[in-house]
Amino acid sequence: MWPILPSLPIFISLFQYAQSSSFSRQEQAVEIVFPSGTSGKMDMAMADFGRPKYGGFLIGKLVYPTEDRDARPASQPDVRCTGGVPCQYGCSDLREASPPFTVPKVPGQFSIMLLDRGPADADPPCWLISKAYNAQLAGADAVLIANDRDGAMVTAVVPEEEDTLKLLDRLTISAALISKSDGDRLKSLYKSNEHVSVKISWSNIIPQSSKVHMELWTNSNDECGTLCDEQRDFIHSMKPVAIALQQAGVLEFEPHYLLWTCPPGFEDSTECKTSCILGGQYCAPDPDGSLAEGYSGKDVLDFNIRQLCFARVSAKAGQPWLWWGYAESLFNDCSTKQGRFTPACAREAFDTHGGPQLMSGKGLSEWEDCIQEVEYPDKMTKASPILDEELEAQHGRDGEPGIAVLPTIRINHVQYRGTLEHTSVTRALCAAFPVNSEPSVCKESWVSEDECEVDGPGYAQCRVGDPVTNGRTRCINTFSGYKCDCGQGWVSAVNPETGEEVCEDLNECLATSIPMKDPKCSCPRCACINLPGSFQCTGELEDKCTPKNDFNGCWRAKMEDGKVHHGCKDAIISYKNRASKGLLSPNETWATCACPACFSPIKNTGSSERACKPNCPMANCSPQLGLCMPEPVPSSSGSNAASGGGSSWGGTALAVLLSASLTCLVLYGIYSRYLHHRMHSEMRDMSQYMPLGDETVERRQGGRPDFGGGSDPETGGGDRHPSSSYTAPMLPLSANGPDKEVAGNASNSTLPAAGGAASAQIPLTSVSSQGKPEAGQQQKEKRRQEHVVPALDEDEAHAKQPLVFDGDSSQGPL
Repeated sequence: MWPILPSLPIFISLFQYAQSSSFSRQEQAVEIVFPSGTSGKMDMAMADFGRPKYGGFLIGKLVYPTEDRDARPASQPDVRCTGGVPCQYGCSDLREASPPFTVPKVPGQFSIMLLDRGPADADPPCWLISKAYNAQLAGADAVLIANDRDGAMVTAVVPEEEDTLKLLDRLTISAALISKSDGDRLKSLYKSNEHVSVKISWSNIIPQSSKVHMELWTNSNDECGTLCDEQRDFIHSMKPVAIALQQAGVLEFEPHYLLWTCPPGFEDSTECKTSCILGGQYCAPDPDGSLAEGYSGKDVLDFNIRQLCFARVSAKAGQPWLWWGYAESLFNDCSTKQGRFTPACAREAFDTHGGPQLMSGKGLSEWEDCIQEVEYPDKMTKASPILDEELEAQHGRDGEPGIAVLPTIRINHVQYRGTLEHTSVTRALCAAFPVNSEPSVCKESWVSEDECEVDGPGYAQCRVGDPVTNGRTRCINTFSGYKCDCGQGWVSAVNPETGEEVCEDLNECLATSIPMKDPKCSCPRCACINLPGSFQCTGELEDKCTPKNDFNGCWRAKMEDGKVHHGCKDAIISYKNRASKGLLSPNETWATCACPACFSPIKNTGSSERACKPNCPMANCSPQLGLCMPEPVPSSSGSNAASGGGSSWGGTALAVLLSASLTCLVLYGIYSRYLHHRMHSEMRDMSQYMPLGDETVERRQGGRPDFGGGSDPETGGGDRHPSSSYTAPMLPLSANGPDKEVAGNASNSTLPAAGGAASAQIPLTSVSSQGKPEAGQQQKEKRRQEHVVPALDEDEAHAKQPLVFDGDSSQGPL
């Protein structure tokens, strides 16, 4: 930022402008990679210093140099910093703490330091850039500063002090501010975990396009100390890169110059008269701070306009890159320190860089026409179109943020954050191109650090130097980081603790079909051994637990049953499983030695060979169960006792078998009787719901019954048999449910209720041969809503009449 000079009106105007302009805050994501399962992302406000890795990301182990024992893991030692400010603020050199707090450097690994903002009452002030620099000295690759209050985050800028400004060139790591709540969250994780990995991403900050637009907002003042030196160095270093990109047609560059205005009421003041033109409408700060001596703000404004006009003329001539050389010449040859900050020197630089030859020899006239309105500022009577355009762009077009500090760079209408240094700015430009379409300069190591070099993260994670890979893996450096080319026998994977790409062994035995196709791997006694980067098929593995192979050298002895018992155990299944996972230990075989069933080891034999002893007679040993069976119980019969216990055991088994058979027969008889009773009961109940008499009707009709000649037994519509004289009385079911159902009788017009009582008479309705009800339309509608069944004749009624119950089931069937 430019220092604010003691000129009161200019100070007030600059202050008012800074208040009205929006200083854009660039927010990016911070993600917790490990411990896994920690959800959510955090926002960070990028600082306007340091070197962010535009277009890339950084994954590192979190470190927090806190003096609070309750805020750190138990493995972290106590630490005390000098100066009276706790170490977690990072206000002093952490290497001078007691004991020194430093981050060990491990090839291929990064660290991210967490610090606290403040303290607010620190004297001298503890600037954020100082915190970042102390973190860098301690070995951190990036720093996150947790806010000390709730509310919106702000962008950290460099204070206008020479001591802190000198840190700009020394600071090589990135810095950002995070919210207080996110800081507390990270501290909580850090306290309870020995390892916390955090990912900082700088991707997708700048909108991407095939042709990138870049603006440089500056001032021609060269007496602003470190900031002016930084600007001069930037133009010199950035010139070849920008020219190459412009000539390739992928960069559109515009220089701009910040303008101030004189506040109302101060137009006639000495400050405004010496620093402004057109009644205070366009101003520039006094370069040397003296209104009476040296150069004035008007001189700075004149130089600004001459550079701006040169940029417009060269762009109109199709050579916009000429501005870089012209601006560099003004810094080197026309400085205020040399006393050559004059229009004449600016004209010499114009001629030196081919200005007159531009536009077919019309370059000089075009340039003079552009600057004539301000060449005699005291005679200006109307607004300057070129300066009004600058003011419009300065305040921001189409919602883009305004310019509040100098110098400022905008790339694709987004403000660049970081040190004004050509390497970082070039990287930001490269991030504005679509992925994999960056210009060749973006892949050079000075723009995108070579992460594949020895001890780089890609070199380590891709296992380039690991002898076990046999040179099959490669690391490919990219603009955003690196890619692993893992080669045969290896596969690209993601490290769950760091989130970085790594080369891992491809387990051909489990992940491919190769072993299934090779007979030496697929036979029943074949094994597939997974090796780093390869595999091996063993072919058929001979059973070592045979006399031919001396039982693998294990214990063996001939027992009283005449058999040779041995301690060799065939472990081919376990061996194949461990081999496929690459877990075999050196000299591991597929046969082991252990005492067999019914045997136990003999201790202290004095021999390296394991010896075994029987736990019971071999006749009592069950190899299938692996147990010794109990001794048989002697029989009470003398002869049986004398002849052994075999018959006693056989008799017992026979008795048990007969008892079980008898029990099954009894249970089956009970079940059959119960099932027969249950089926009879269910069939009886079902008969109460089934239509009765259909068979009789069919016998009379020679087919299915005819319901009054109609196709619909409920409506009687549609005569099918108009000549039929059969009449079937219809009996509705009782409304009292199936337990109250009454069977009909064709010969009666009424039917007595259950129990023979005459208290309830159920009328029957006959249907004519034409299917029309005799009781009229009301009875017809009633039959439509009720379930009806054909009535039976008297004989059939007695034969098929269901049982009828009254309301009290205890009375039984009638």
